[in-house]
Amino acid sequence: MRMDVDRERGFVAVQGGWWYRGEYRVTADPAGARVEHRVVNAASRGRWGVPLANRFFVGFRKGVAAGFAALLEELGTPE
Repeated sequence: MRMDVDRERGFVAVQGGWWYRGEYRVTADPAGARVEHRVVNAASRGRWGVPLANRFFVGFRKGVAAGFAALLEELGTPE
């Protein structure tokens, strides 16, 4: 796994495995902050196979959303 962090831009990228790259951006919002999560196909070989492989993950959206919400809650909790 590889992680890139740019605090000034409010950007974090996590890359691992064959194709996955998750990009997180934090921007100002009238309610406080907006956090965006984007999944990127980072495969250098076999890019065509990523959509086929993703069919195995149909139905995972709810769990991923819950995990992302838990991560944000944990990050926002002062120590």
